[in-house]
Amino acid sequence: MLLQVETPAGVGPGDLFHIEHSGLLFEICVPDGVHEGQFIEVDLPLEEAQQDLLADTDAPPPELLEITVPPNAEGGAEILVEHGALQFYVTVPAGLVAGDLLTVEVPLATGHDLDEVPPLPSKAPADPTSAEAEDEVKPLRRRRRERKVSAGFESWASFPNGTTGKFDRLQEVEVYRTDGTWTPATVLTHYDASDTYDVQLRDGQINESDGLRHIKVGGFNKHQAVKVLDQKEWVWARVDDFYLDDSSMYGTYSAELLDGRKWYFLEASDLRQVQRHREPS
Repeated sequence: MLLQVETPAGVGPGDLFHIEHSGLLFEICVPDGVHEGQFIEVDLPLEEAQQDLLADTDAPPPELLEITVPPNAEGGAEILVEHGALQFYVTVPAGLVAGDLLTVEVPLATGHDLDEVPPLPSKAPADPTSAEAEDEVKPLRRRRRERKVSAGFESWASFPNGTTGKFDRLQEVEVYRTDGTWTPATVLTHYDASDTYDVQLRDGQINESDGLRHIKVGGFNKHQAVKVLDQKEWVWARVDDFYLDDSSMYGTYSAELLDGRKWYFLEASDLRQVQRHREPS
């Protein structure tokens, strides 16, 4: 199926981004010579994807397991579950406390022997290039799905910090200074009429229009709005950082959910980018 797709902000030749169509998520590679704001024509393998989706629905239902939230655990915490010869991690849903019952899905192909699963790290790697980060034990990553079913098309307007401009509120950007340097800043407000922003610098607050640019983290922008799959629901998050380490051939991302939780070791395919698109005329 041919579709005209707009290249999102901060994306250039060779970069990957995601679009959704007919309830399915597709990964697009930007061709040479194409930059943000330009439309490209893509041929989506829609029929093949739908056939694969139907094949997935014929699979046996997942095994469900009822567990009790352990002591000292609450919503947002990752806990270790042991089931037979399998061991895997789950995130406690918000609102649950120690002693509450929780039903989880037993993973089909991500189980490890009990002596093979690494413990959770006490903190996320601050610098993935440092020796300390390389030696840190990493948690079992969430099961990667070949294709994710979309929860439905949503516009950027539904993102709580979204604006009608190129940058979102509370997004970290860089601002051009009169001495020719670029300085980190945080977007505070966007003005529709003038398409300008109030940004907070370490040494004060200024109003800018053209002198702002995105900070690249992997194939995304710093604090770019995306969606991640929390249990069975797609929820808003912001891309926080990118790590090149041995947990993935292509690197992994950390993302911050709107409730303040941070997720680590996410692959690009785990980040659902909401993208505008239009049918070819």
